[in-house]
Parts: sequence; structure tokens; C-alpha cells
Amino acid sequence: MSMSQVAFGQISMEAPLTDAPPTEALQTEILQAGTPQADAPKVEAAPQAEAPIPEPVPTAAPVVKAEQSYWAAEGLSARMRKARAITLYLMDPALASLKAVDEAHLKDTGCEYRTEDPALIANFADTVESASVRSSSFSLQFEPREAVYLALGGGSEIKLLFEKPYPNQSEVLGQINGQPVSASKSLVESLYRWAAKVGRVRRCEGFVGRYR
Repeated sequence: MSMSQVAFGQISMEAPLTDAPPTEALQTEILQAGTPQADAPKVEAAPQAEAPIPEPVPTAAPVVKAEQSYWAAEGLSARMRKARAITLYLMDPALASLKAVDEAHLKDTGCEYRTEDPALIANFADTVESASVRSSSFSLQFEPREAVYLALGGGSEIKLLFEKPYPNQSEVLGQINGQPVSASKSLVESLYRWAAKVGRVRRCEGFVGRYR
């Protein structure tokens, strides 16, 4: 064998050493690293706390509010229907007064309509209760052009005062037993219609007669 062959053989024998299996000591080291220690304490996973189940929130029962009319809320509805007589004073809405109109002036210059008919009294109660009367807080002074007096037992009465309707207003101001109120503007025309069922008053036929 030549020297070149020997050299080649040496190189061929040494090269595979890089892929040689690990030695016994190295194998032991690998096994020990992958095997859990016998004396090492075992760490147990802590049990997961269960999420509390939310209790159902009690739902409150819906509150139903009954809408009461002004008359029922003020306790006037039943009293008004038990009236023994009704007296209504009307002033011509086209009449221009030289001085401010008050309750006394309305009685002196207005037209008077009076009845004790239970059917007409009941009809009057229906008329005013459908006029959307409600409490108001106005402080200005108004001129009454319609006044109603309902005579009750024992000398007591219910008094209603209302102004004339104005084109630029959707409501009319008034007072009921001295308390400020407002009502639908149609109430005034309803009073004219009611007066047309009571009787004729010559001075007021110009604006009441058309409703007969």
C-alpha cells in the first residue's frame, strides 16, 4: 500500500467521527435531563374557581298611571253634574268695550241664559269636560267674556270664567273657582252652541242664533 493510500484511508476513517453516536456518558446525561427527578415535588394545577351564576334581577311591574281629567282630579266632575241650575252670561265677542271687562261688567252688559233642566245640565257637563281644561300658572289679568255659575246644594256654587278667543292663540285663559286654567279655544263656541239650546236672548242672537 502506498503512502497516498494510507493517507486516504486515514482521512476516510476519521471523517465519520462527526456523525458517530453519542458516548455512554452523553447518553446518560440526555436520559437524566429528560427524566423527571424522583425527589422533585409534583406541582399540581390549582383547581379553577367556578364563575358564580348571576341571580336573575327582579323586574319591577310596570306602573300604569291613569290620566285624570281636570274635573276628576279637582273633585268637581260629580259636583258639577249634581248642579240644580246653570246661569250663563255671554258678551258679544265683536263688541269693543271702552273699559276693561270684569265679572260685574259682564253681568251688566252680557246676555243671560238660565236653565234647571237636568238634561241640559248634563249636556253642559259633557261639553266642558271635553274641552281639555287644565291647570295653568298665568299671572296676567284677562277680561272674562263668558261666565258660568252652577248652583249646588246648600248655597254653594262652581264659577267658571273664560276670555274671548283670539286668532293667534290656540287656547283660552280662564278661572275655575278662582284657580287659573286654560282650555281649548273650541270651548267658547261650545258655550254658544249650548246657549242656543236654552232659549232666545235678542241681544245675543247675532252670534248665538247661528247655532240653533
